[in-house]
Amino acid sequence: MKPTSTATTITLLIACCSIWKGVSGLAAVNRKTFWKNLGAATAGVAVAFAPLLAVEAANPQIFNHQYEDPKHPNCKRIVVVKKDGTAAISGTEGKPGCPEDGSGEIWRLTGEVLDNNIVVDFSSEGGPADAKGVWDGDGIKWTDGNKWNIKN
Repeated sequence: MKPTSTATTITLLIACCSIWKGVSGLAAVNRKTFWKNLGAATAGVAVAFAPLLAVEAANPQIFNHQYEDPKHPNCKRIVVVKKDGTAAISGTEGKPGCPEDGSGEIWRLTGEVLDNNIVVDFSSEGGPADAKGVWDGDGIKWTDGNKWNIKN
């Protein structure tokens, strides 16, 4: 996770420029003027960038990663999502885990992403036909309580 977002950086730059513009020569800026300029600049940037941030948050490809599954140690978990939201999920299976190299019985599944949610058909692997997961910033949190974390 980035320490600061692009929107935050832009907001701060615009706020600083607005405040600097209000300062003539070496005149001091009082607190009221500072906060007034900062608030106006921040509000303007928030309105201007809201549509861009919404598009970024709803990017279905946020799920494109290799994951670690704590219920199946060392087994592979790979999610690939196209721009249209269709997902291909693959991995390896071991009982209960896989060897350190990740080898095991290979499986492939399909799914669909809508916003920050993914629905996967695990029925061919003995699971539900509509397993639901939610992107939570560093992995997929499944409704059964399991979480696939992004593999480092």
